[in-house]
Amino acid sequence: MILSTKMLTDQLTQYSNIPNKIRRMIQSRQLFPLKKGLFETDKTANGAHLSQVIITPSYLSFEWALSYYGLIPESVVNFTCATTGYKNNKCFNNQYGTFIYTVLPARVFPYAIEYNGNDDEGFWIASPEKSICDKLFTLAPVHNLKSIRSLLFDDLRIDENKFYALDPLIFSDLVDRYHTSNIKLAYKVFKGGSIDERKHA
Repeated sequence: MILSTKMLTDQLTQYSNIPNKIRRMIQSRQLFPLKKGLFETDKTANGAHLSQVIITPSYLSFEWALSYYGLIPESVVNFTCATTGYKNNKCFNNQYGTFIYTVLPARVFPYAIEYNGNDDEGFWIASPEKSICDKLFTLAPVHNLKSIRSLLFDDLRIDENKFYALDPLIFSDLVDRYHTSNIKLAYKVFKGGSIDERKHA
């Protein structure tokens, strides 16, 4: 169960020193701090679900989602999330892992995400297409097809077969929202480009 400091304060009115009682509950592992003022009572709680509680709004994306979909070969331990409405990126370390939040523009944030699982342990996650777009958005721009192919398939190690199996309608819609060269070029690669472009990129 998720509890805030205020919720605990309301529950612990019988104690004269509530902050001290909360500290003792943490020491006895009755409470597990998620961030300042927020706690979990279940030591086995799902980190993917907690990622949306620590920062709201947010959804899982970037490396965690790419690994989840099998788009990259690596297993990703950190919970990499997108958020919006903040000036700076954020990172939290707690009992459940490392939670990294990258700020995205509001214009792209709510699109191509879905809820996975039940209400108790579910989580919002970017679609495969958006996971790639989110990651490309954070990287230094490249300017030709050869460079974007190298970025996608060599640097990020995106699985080519799964890349070309992405949903073209979702991908196309996202390209129009991000307005960045990396994503536009990635979409050109996805669509195949022209023979001349492949030869001379």
